Amino acid sequence: MFAGEIVEAEMGRIGIGGVAVYHKTGESFTEQAVEVVADAPCVQASMPLVLASGTVQLRNLCSTAGILGIDEHLKDVFQLEVCHGSLPNGTQVRSAAKIAVIDTDFAQKVYQRTNVVGKTLYLTVNGWTEALEICAVIRSQSSGVSMMLGGQLPYFVYLPYTTLQAMDPGLYTDKMIANIADAGRNVPELMDRLERVAPQTYAFENLNQYMDSFSVITEAIALLIGGIAAISVVVGGLGVMNAMISSLDARTREIGIYRALGATKRAIVKTFLWESLLQCLAGGVAGVLCSAVLMRLIRLVFSISIAFQPESVLVSFGISIFCGIIFGILPALRAARLDPIRAIRTE
Repeated sequence: MFAGEIVEAEMGRIGIGGVAVYHKTGESFTEQAVEVVADAPCVQASMPLVLASGTVQLRNLCSTAGILGIDEHLKDVFQLEVCHGSLPNGTQVRSAAKIAVIDTDFAQKVYQRTNVVGKTLYLTVNGWTEALEICAVIRSQSSGVSMMLGGQLPYFVYLPYTTLQAMDPGLYTDKMIANIADAGRNVPELMDRLERVAPQTYAFENLNQYMDSFSVITEAIALLIGGIAAISVVVGGLGVMNAMISSLDARTREIGIYRALGATKRAIVKTFLWESLLQCLAGGVAGVLCSAVLMRLIRLVFSISIAFQPESVLVSFGISIFCGIIFGILPALRAARLDPIRAIRTE
């Protein structure tokens, strides 16, 4: 897997996607507007969203946190993997249940384990502190990206948006996140439906565009890495060729004796090509082993899952064989063309 693909995969784990719908005037969504978005034929899943920042305390750890007020459609809208417990349901959202969802990084940091369902955390928003029971633990979505960005992102806490609004009435539902099929064509239609029901000015932000832009960047990274790899292959091949030529100079008399004893030019060529192939294959094996060790270290240190693809190993060995043949031809032909008498007389 290329470095660009690794980064893109990590970004994908955050769940960036869908369309964010909001009022241009910053007003709150009415229940009617929420229903219009949810019931639109082009909308696969949607939920209101309340964003806030605050302080979270779990056991002896106190940290700033990004707080997301969500509803029962959280898993349908964001790409989340539930490790323990269950996400808030509709009844809990409507009753403003005092529950929260955290990720495995947060749980592991405090309790040295990931299953902390039932534990109590304290969330402070605008000076108001509330005790919340952890109802679910999701797989961390930010650890790998945080490491790649060179800093620690704040922890994220999910809770019913009604609970968050009860803690701070000044927070309101000013955004909706929706997964929309063929967003480029269907979003304008959704805006028209909204404006007919609630005569206000709406705007939207296609979050998929961020991933599209990021894909362009990762493709450029992949091309850059591919170019560096190609240069490395050429430099390595030239090194093998120089080593074979040096070997030829040191074994000139030996080659002359072989020719005098009846060795054909084809036999000499085969001998040198096999030596070149073995050198390049040894380099390929060393490269694969070093890559495996490096991938293991990345997995342990940065918590980034990297798949070791068998086809990549086969491609590596194929390139090694190709280099062995290409860069071994010149020394092999040069050795085969040596005059036996002059070669034997070489000191």
